[in-house]
Amino acid sequence: MKSQMKLPHQKITTYIAGHKDAVAGSEIDKITAEDPVYELLFHIIRECRAKVDTSQLATTKHELNFTELEDIIRRIISNPHLEDAQVFLEYLLFSPDSYRRILQKLSFIAPRLDAGEFAELAVEYGIEIKSDEELLSQILEEAPPIETPQPAASRQPVYRPVATSRFEVIFSKIPGIITRYRWALSGALAAVLLLVVFLSPPAYPPYAGIWKETLPYEFSPDNFRSSEAFRALPQSSQGRYLVLGNFVEATMLIYKDRNYKGVIDRLGQAEDLTKDLQKWAQNPLSAYTPEEIAFVKGTRKLVQKFYFLSGISHLAYSTEKDKSLNFEDRTYYQEQAVELLNKAREVAVAFNITTDDRELYFLGLSYKFSGQFKKAITAFRGIHPDSRFKRQAEAQLDEIRKFSS
Repeated sequence: MKSQMKLPHQKITTYIAGHKDAVAGSEIDKITAEDPVYELLFHIIRECRAKVDTSQLATTKHELNFTELEDIIRRIISNPHLEDAQVFLEYLLFSPDSYRRILQKLSFIAPRLDAGEFAELAVEYGIEIKSDEELLSQILEEAPPIETPQPAASRQPVYRPVATSRFEVIFSKIPGIITRYRWALSGALAAVLLLVVFLSPPAYPPYAGIWKETLPYEFSPDNFRSSEAFRALPQSSQGRYLVLGNFVEATMLIYKDRNYKGVIDRLGQAEDLTKDLQKWAQNPLSAYTPEEIAFVKGTRKLVQKFYFLSGISHLAYSTEKDKSLNFEDRTYYQEQAVELLNKAREVAVAFNITTDDRELYFLGLSYKFSGQFKKAITAFRGIHPDSRFKRQAEAQLDEIRKFSS
Protein backbone atom coordinates (compact mmCIF):
# COMPACT_ATOMS: atom_id res chain seq x y z
CA MET A 1 0.00 0.00 0.00
CA LYS A 2 1.32 3.42 -0.94
CA SER A 3 0.84 6.68 0.86
CA GLN A 4 0.67 9.94 -1.04
CA MET A 5 3.70 12.20 -0.51
CA LYS A 6 2.14 15.46 0.60
CA LEU A 7 5.53 17.01 1.38
CA PRO A 8 8.59 16.72 -0.85
CA HIS A 9 11.65 15.00 0.58
CA GLN A 10 13.63 18.25 0.56
CA LYS A 11 11.20 19.88 2.99
CA ILE A 12 11.49 16.91 5.34
CA THR A 13 15.28 17.15 5.33
CA THR A 14 15.26 20.89 6.06
CA TYR A 15 12.72 20.37 8.85
CA ILE A 16 14.91 17.69 10.48
CA ALA A 17 17.91 20.02 10.20
CA GLY A 18 15.96 22.58 12.18
CA HIS A 19 16.06 25.46 9.69
CA LYS A 20 13.64 28.25 10.54
CA ASP A 21 12.54 28.51 6.92
CA ALA A 22 11.68 24.81 6.68
CA VAL A 23 8.03 23.80 6.71
CA ALA A 24 5.75 26.49 8.07
CA GLY A 25 4.05 25.54 11.31
CA SER A 26 0.61 26.14 9.89
CA GLU A 27 1.35 23.81 6.96
CA ILE A 28 2.46 21.04 9.33
CA ASP A 29 -0.63 21.53 11.48
CA LYS A 30 -2.88 21.30 8.42
CA ILE A 31 -1.24 18.15 7.06
CA THR A 32 -1.05 16.34 10.39
CA ALA A 33 -4.67 17.20 11.16
CA GLU A 34 -5.81 15.71 7.85
CA ASP A 35 -3.48 12.73 7.50
CA PRO A 36 -2.74 10.29 10.39
CA VAL A 37 0.33 9.02 8.53
CA TYR A 38 2.00 12.43 8.62
CA GLU A 39 0.76 13.00 12.15
CA LEU A 40 2.63 9.88 13.24
CA LEU A 41 5.66 10.73 11.09
CA PHE A 42 6.15 14.15 12.65
CA HIS A 43 5.59 12.70 16.12
CA ILE A 44 8.41 10.22 15.51
CA ILE A 45 10.67 12.92 14.04
CA ARG A 46 10.16 15.11 17.12
CA GLU A 47 10.92 12.15 19.42
CA CYS A 48 14.11 11.41 17.47
CA ARG A 49 15.25 15.06 17.32
CA ALA A 50 14.99 15.20 21.10
CA LYS A 51 17.52 12.36 21.33
CA VAL A 52 19.94 13.10 18.47
CA ASP A 53 22.23 15.95 17.51
CA THR A 54 21.00 16.36 13.94
CA SER A 55 24.21 18.11 12.87
CA GLN A 56 26.08 14.83 13.47
CA LEU A 57 23.84 12.62 11.32
CA ALA A 58 25.61 10.54 8.66
CA THR A 59 24.63 10.36 5.00
CA THR A 60 25.29 6.64 4.57
CA LYS A 61 22.35 4.41 3.76
CA HIS A 62 21.10 1.85 6.28
CA GLU A 63 19.96 -1.41 4.67
CA LEU A 64 16.64 -2.04 6.41
CA ASN A 65 13.93 -4.43 5.35
CA PHE A 66 10.31 -3.76 6.27
CA THR A 67 10.46 -5.92 9.40
CA GLU A 68 13.56 -4.16 10.73
CA LEU A 69 12.05 -0.77 9.94
CA GLU A 70 8.84 -1.72 11.72
CA ASP A 71 10.77 -2.87 14.81
CA ILE A 72 12.64 0.46 14.97
CA ILE A 73 9.40 2.42 14.64
CA ARG A 74 7.75 0.39 17.40
CA ARG A 75 10.66 0.93 19.78
CA ILE A 76 10.70 4.67 19.09
CA ILE A 77 6.95 4.95 19.71
CA SER A 78 7.14 3.07 23.01
CA ASN A 79 10.51 4.19 24.38
CA PRO A 80 12.89 6.02 22.03
CA HIS A 81 16.62 5.35 22.35
CA LEU A 82 19.56 7.21 20.83
CA GLU A 83 20.63 4.44 18.45
CA ASP A 84 17.13 3.84 17.03
CA ALA A 85 16.51 7.57 16.68
CA GLN A 86 19.77 8.07 14.78
CA VAL A 87 19.15 5.13 12.41
CA PHE A 88 15.59 6.27 11.69
CA LEU A 89 16.56 9.87 10.88
CA GLU A 90 19.52 8.84 8.73
CA TYR A 91 17.35 6.39 6.84
CA LEU A 92 14.69 9.05 6.33
CA LEU A 93 17.23 11.63 5.16
CA PHE A 94 19.09 9.36 2.72
CA SER A 95 16.75 9.47 -0.28
CA PRO A 96 13.18 10.06 -1.46
CA ASP A 97 12.87 6.30 -1.84
CA SER A 98 13.61 5.63 1.84
CA TYR A 99 11.19 8.45 2.75
CA ARG A 100 8.53 6.74 0.61
CA ARG A 101 9.18 3.36 2.28
CA ILE A 102 8.71 4.95 5.73
CA LEU A 103 5.41 6.48 4.64
CA GLN A 104 4.32 3.09 3.34
CA LYS A 105 5.14 1.40 6.64
CA LEU A 106 3.47 4.15 8.68
CA SER A 107 0.33 3.81 6.55
CA PHE A 108 -0.12 0.35 8.09
CA ILE A 109 0.37 1.69 11.62
CA ALA A 110 -1.47 5.00 11.74
CA PRO A 111 -5.23 4.36 12.09
CA ARG A 112 -7.71 5.82 9.64
CA LEU A 113 -11.03 6.12 11.42
CA ASP A 114 -13.77 8.43 10.31
CA ALA A 115 -14.39 11.09 12.95
CA GLY A 116 -18.13 10.72 12.56
CA GLU A 117 -17.98 7.00 13.29
CA PHE A 118 -15.70 7.64 16.26
CA ALA A 119 -18.31 9.99 17.75
CA GLU A 120 -21.16 7.61 16.96
CA LEU A 121 -19.45 4.74 18.77
CA ALA A 122 -18.79 6.93 21.78
CA VAL A 123 -22.49 7.86 21.88
CA GLU A 124 -23.53 4.22 21.35
CA TYR A 125 -21.66 3.13 24.46
CA GLY A 126 -22.45 6.25 26.47
CA ILE A 127 -18.79 7.25 26.68
CA GLU A 128 -17.73 10.83 27.10
CA ILE A 129 -14.64 11.60 25.03
CA LYS A 130 -12.93 14.69 26.40
CA SER A 131 -10.23 16.79 24.84
CA ASP A 132 -6.93 17.38 26.66
CA GLU A 133 -8.09 20.93 27.45
CA GLU A 134 -11.33 19.64 29.01
CA LEU A 135 -9.44 17.08 31.07
CA LEU A 136 -6.99 19.71 32.31
CA SER A 137 -9.90 21.97 33.23
CA GLN A 138 -11.53 19.12 35.14
CA ILE A 139 -8.34 18.34 37.03
CA LEU A 140 -7.89 21.99 37.99
CA GLU A 141 -11.50 22.23 39.14
CA GLU A 142 -11.19 19.15 41.36
CA ALA A 143 -7.80 20.06 42.78
CA PRO A 144 -7.88 21.36 46.36
CA PRO A 145 -7.56 25.13 46.65
CA ILE A 146 -4.20 26.55 47.65
CA GLU A 147 -4.41 28.09 51.09
CA THR A 148 -2.61 31.42 51.33
CA PRO A 149 -1.30 32.04 54.85
CA GLN A 150 -2.76 35.17 56.35
CA PRO A 151 -0.44 37.67 58.07
CA ALA A 152 -0.57 37.52 61.82
CA ALA A 153 -2.78 40.19 63.30
CA SER A 154 -1.05 42.76 65.48
CA ARG A 155 -1.65 42.21 69.18
CA GLN A 156 -4.14 44.61 70.65
CA PRO A 157 -4.95 45.22 74.34
CA VAL A 158 -8.11 43.47 75.54
CA TYR A 159 -10.58 45.60 77.45
CA ARG A 160 -13.01 43.80 79.76
CA PRO A 161 -16.22 45.60 80.67
CA VAL A 162 -17.20 45.84 84.33
CA ALA A 163 -19.76 43.17 85.34
CA THR A 164 -23.12 44.73 85.92
CA SER A 165 -25.45 41.73 86.34
CA ARG A 166 -25.57 38.84 88.83
CA PHE A 167 -24.64 36.31 86.13
CA GLU A 168 -21.76 38.43 84.94
CA VAL A 169 -20.46 38.63 88.50
CA ILE A 170 -20.57 34.82 88.83
CA PHE A 171 -18.80 34.25 85.52
CA SER A 172 -16.20 36.88 86.36
CA LYS A 173 -15.14 34.79 89.40
CA ILE A 174 -14.63 31.55 87.36
CA PRO A 175 -10.99 32.30 86.39
CA GLY A 176 -10.11 32.68 90.06
CA ILE A 177 -11.82 29.40 90.96
CA ILE A 178 -9.98 27.60 88.18
CA THR A 179 -6.66 29.02 89.35
CA ARG A 180 -7.31 28.03 92.98
CA TYR A 181 -8.34 24.43 92.17
CA ARG A 182 -6.30 23.96 89.04
CA TRP A 183 -4.55 20.74 90.14
CA ALA A 184 -7.75 18.93 90.99
CA LEU A 185 -9.48 20.16 87.83
CA SER A 186 -6.56 19.27 85.60
CA GLY A 187 -6.46 15.74 87.03
CA ALA A 188 -10.16 15.27 86.38
CA LEU A 189 -9.84 16.66 82.87
CA ALA A 190 -6.93 14.32 82.10
CA ALA A 191 -8.97 11.34 83.28
CA VAL A 192 -11.86 12.34 81.03
CA LEU A 193 -9.56 12.80 78.04
CA LEU A 194 -7.94 9.39 78.59
CA LEU A 195 -11.36 7.79 78.80
CA VAL A 196 -12.45 9.46 75.56
CA VAL A 197 -9.27 8.40 73.76
CA PHE A 198 -9.59 4.83 75.04
CA LEU A 199 -13.23 4.44 74.08
CA SER A 200 -13.17 6.35 70.78
CA PRO A 201 -12.20 4.44 67.61
CA PRO A 202 -9.28 5.83 65.54
CA ALA A 203 -10.24 8.49 63.01
CA TYR A 204 -8.65 6.57 60.13
CA PRO A 205 -7.48 2.98 59.58
CA PRO A 206 -3.71 2.43 59.77
CA TYR A 207 -3.37 2.10 55.99
CA ALA A 208 -5.09 5.45 55.27
CA GLY A 209 -3.06 7.88 53.21
CA ILE A 210 -0.43 5.40 51.97
CA TRP A 211 -0.88 6.60 48.37
CA LYS A 212 -1.37 10.28 49.05
CA GLU A 213 2.02 11.28 47.63
CA THR A 214 2.83 8.34 45.33
CA LEU A 215 0.84 6.24 42.87
CA PRO A 216 0.11 2.63 43.77
CA TYR A 217 1.46 1.53 40.39
CA GLU A 218 3.52 3.23 37.67
CA PHE A 219 2.29 2.25 34.22
CA SER A 220 4.71 1.91 31.33
CA PRO A 221 3.93 4.19 28.39
CA ASP A 222 2.21 2.50 25.46
CA ASN A 223 0.68 3.59 22.22
CA PHE A 224 -2.75 2.05 21.68
CA ARG A 225 -2.79 3.33 18.10
CA SER A 226 0.23 1.37 16.82
CA SER A 227 -1.29 -1.67 15.15
CA GLU A 228 -0.40 -2.59 11.58
CA ALA A 229 -3.60 -4.62 11.20
CA PHE A 230 -5.96 -1.65 11.10
CA ARG A 231 -6.28 -1.80 7.34
CA ALA A 232 -7.47 -5.43 7.42
CA LEU A 233 -10.22 -4.82 9.97
CA PRO A 234 -13.77 -3.58 9.61
CA GLN A 235 -14.23 0.00 10.74
CA SER A 236 -16.42 -1.05 13.68
CA SER A 237 -13.56 -3.09 15.20
CA GLN A 238 -11.13 -0.24 14.67
CA GLY A 239 -13.58 2.18 16.20
CA ARG A 240 -14.24 0.22 19.38
CA TYR A 241 -10.54 -0.26 19.92
CA LEU A 242 -9.72 3.39 19.33
CA VAL A 243 -12.59 4.66 21.47
CA LEU A 244 -11.53 2.50 24.42
CA GLY A 245 -7.84 3.27 23.85
CA ASN A 246 -8.53 7.01 23.76
CA PHE A 247 -10.71 6.67 26.82
CA VAL A 248 -8.18 4.73 28.91
CA GLU A 249 -5.25 6.97 27.95
CA ALA A 250 -7.26 10.09 28.81
CA THR A 251 -8.24 8.53 32.14
CA MET A 252 -4.55 8.02 32.91
CA LEU A 253 -4.24 11.80 33.30
CA ILE A 254 -6.79 11.63 36.11
CA TYR A 255 -5.00 8.62 37.64
CA LYS A 256 -1.63 10.41 37.58
CA ASP A 257 -3.30 13.29 39.43
CA ARG A 258 -4.22 10.72 42.13
CA ASN A 259 -7.93 11.44 41.69
CA TYR A 260 -8.90 7.80 42.21
CA LYS A 261 -12.62 8.46 42.61
CA GLY A 262 -12.55 10.30 39.29
CA VAL A 263 -10.94 7.27 37.64
CA ILE A 264 -13.60 4.96 39.09
CA ASP A 265 -16.47 7.12 37.89
CA ARG A 266 -14.96 7.57 34.44
CA LEU A 267 -14.06 3.92 33.78
CA GLY A 268 -17.55 2.90 34.79
CA GLN A 269 -18.78 4.46 31.55
CA ALA A 270 -16.77 2.02 29.42
CA GLU A 271 -17.67 -1.33 31.01
CA ASP A 272 -20.00 -2.44 28.18
CA LEU A 273 -17.52 -1.46 25.48
CA THR A 274 -14.74 -3.36 27.28
CA LYS A 275 -16.89 -6.49 27.54
CA ASP A 276 -17.69 -6.31 23.81
CA LEU A 277 -14.00 -6.01 22.89
CA GLN A 278 -13.08 -8.84 25.27
CA LYS A 279 -15.73 -11.07 23.68
CA TRP A 280 -14.46 -10.23 20.18
CA ALA A 281 -10.84 -11.07 21.11
CA GLN A 282 -11.45 -14.23 23.15
CA ASN A 283 -11.19 -16.74 20.27
CA PRO A 284 -7.93 -18.68 19.78
CA LEU A 285 -5.38 -16.83 17.66
CA SER A 286 -5.73 -19.54 15.03
CA ALA A 287 -9.23 -18.20 14.33
CA TYR A 288 -7.85 -14.89 13.07
CA THR A 289 -6.05 -13.97 9.90
CA PRO A 290 -2.32 -13.17 10.11
CA GLU A 291 -3.17 -9.49 9.59
CA GLU A 292 -5.57 -9.52 12.52
CA ILE A 293 -3.38 -11.26 15.11
CA ALA A 294 -1.31 -8.20 16.14
CA PHE A 295 -4.50 -6.17 16.53
CA VAL A 296 -6.11 -8.92 18.63
CA LYS A 297 -3.09 -9.05 20.94
CA GLY A 298 -3.22 -5.26 21.38
CA THR A 299 -6.94 -5.45 22.16
CA ARG A 300 -6.37 -8.11 24.80
CA LYS A 301 -3.70 -6.01 26.53
CA LEU A 302 -5.98 -2.96 26.48
CA VAL A 303 -8.86 -4.91 28.07
CA GLN A 304 -6.54 -6.31 30.76
CA LYS A 305 -5.18 -2.84 31.49
CA PHE A 306 -8.73 -1.51 31.85
CA TYR A 307 -9.63 -4.03 34.58
CA PHE A 308 -6.31 -3.61 36.41
CA LEU A 309 -6.49 0.20 36.37
CA SER A 310 -10.06 0.08 37.68
CA GLY A 311 -9.09 -2.43 40.39
CA ILE A 312 -6.15 -0.52 41.84
CA SER A 313 -8.13 2.74 41.67
CA HIS A 314 -10.90 1.21 43.80
CA LEU A 315 -8.27 -0.01 46.26
CA ALA A 316 -6.43 3.33 46.33
CA TYR A 317 -9.65 5.27 46.91
CA SER A 318 -10.48 3.03 49.89
CA THR A 319 -7.26 4.21 51.57
CA GLU A 320 -7.84 7.94 51.28
CA LYS A 321 -7.99 10.12 54.39
CA ASP A 322 -11.52 11.25 53.71
CA LYS A 323 -13.95 11.67 56.61
CA SER A 324 -16.86 10.93 54.29
CA LEU A 325 -15.50 7.37 53.84
CA ASN A 326 -16.81 5.25 56.70
CA PHE A 327 -15.95 1.62 57.42
CA GLU A 328 -18.71 0.29 55.16
CA ASP A 329 -17.61 2.50 52.26
CA ARG A 330 -13.99 1.41 52.53
CA THR A 331 -15.04 -2.24 52.68
CA TYR A 332 -17.22 -1.79 49.59
CA TYR A 333 -14.42 -0.33 47.50
CA GLN A 334 -12.02 -3.02 48.69
CA GLU A 335 -14.51 -5.71 47.66
CA GLN A 336 -14.85 -4.06 44.25
CA ALA A 337 -11.06 -3.98 43.97
CA VAL A 338 -10.93 -7.72 44.67
CA GLU A 339 -13.53 -8.42 41.97
CA LEU A 340 -11.80 -6.26 39.35
CA LEU A 341 -8.27 -7.47 40.15
CA ASN A 342 -9.46 -11.07 39.92
CA LYS A 343 -10.98 -10.19 36.55
CA ALA A 344 -7.70 -8.62 35.40
CA ARG A 345 -5.86 -11.75 36.51
CA GLU A 346 -8.30 -14.04 34.68
CA VAL A 347 -7.89 -12.03 31.47
CA ALA A 348 -4.09 -12.11 31.79
CA VAL A 349 -4.10 -15.90 32.24
CA ALA A 350 -6.65 -16.53 29.47
CA PHE A 351 -4.81 -14.33 26.96
CA ASN A 352 -1.28 -15.31 28.07
CA ILE A 353 -0.37 -11.73 29.06
CA THR A 354 2.69 -11.35 31.30
CA THR A 355 1.99 -8.95 34.20
CA ASP A 356 4.66 -9.96 36.75
CA ASP A 357 1.93 -11.03 39.24
CA ARG A 358 0.99 -7.40 39.93
CA GLU A 359 -2.66 -8.44 40.31
CA LEU A 360 -1.81 -10.92 43.09
CA TYR A 361 0.12 -8.28 45.03
CA PHE A 362 -2.72 -5.76 45.00
CA LEU A 363 -5.22 -8.54 45.69
CA GLY A 364 -3.20 -9.34 48.81
CA LEU A 365 -3.35 -5.69 49.89
CA SER A 366 -7.10 -5.59 49.28
CA TYR A 367 -7.62 -8.64 51.49
CA LYS A 368 -5.22 -7.35 54.14
CA PHE A 369 -6.86 -3.94 54.40
CA SER A 370 -10.30 -5.54 54.74
CA GLY A 371 -9.07 -7.89 57.49
CA GLN A 372 -9.15 -11.10 55.42
CA PHE A 373 -5.67 -12.17 56.45
CA LYS A 374 -5.85 -15.81 55.32
CA LYS A 375 -6.76 -14.77 51.77
CA ALA A 376 -4.08 -12.07 51.88
CA ILE A 377 -1.46 -14.66 52.86
CA THR A 378 -2.56 -16.94 50.01
CA ALA A 379 -2.30 -14.09 47.48
CA PHE A 380 1.12 -12.89 48.68
CA ARG A 381 2.53 -16.43 48.75
CA GLY A 382 1.28 -17.04 45.22
CA ILE A 383 3.57 -14.38 43.73
CA HIS A 384 6.36 -15.82 41.60
CA PRO A 385 9.81 -15.72 43.26
CA ASP A 386 11.23 -13.74 40.32
CA SER A 387 8.50 -11.08 40.46
CA ARG A 388 9.55 -7.55 41.40
CA PHE A 389 6.63 -7.59 43.87
CA LYS A 390 7.96 -10.60 45.80
CA ARG A 391 10.04 -8.58 48.27
CA GLN A 392 7.12 -6.24 49.00
CA ALA A 393 4.86 -9.27 49.44
CA GLU A 394 7.29 -10.78 51.98
CA ALA A 395 7.25 -7.51 53.94
CA GLN A 396 3.44 -7.62 54.00
CA LEU A 397 3.52 -11.23 55.22
CA ASP A 398 5.87 -10.22 58.05
CA GLU A 399 3.43 -7.51 59.12
CA ILE A 400 0.54 -9.98 59.14
CA ARG A 401 2.58 -12.45 61.26
CA LYS A 402 3.46 -9.75 63.80
CA PHE A 403 -0.15 -8.63 63.99
CA SER A 404 -1.44 -12.18 64.42
CA SER A 405 1.11 -13.25 67.04
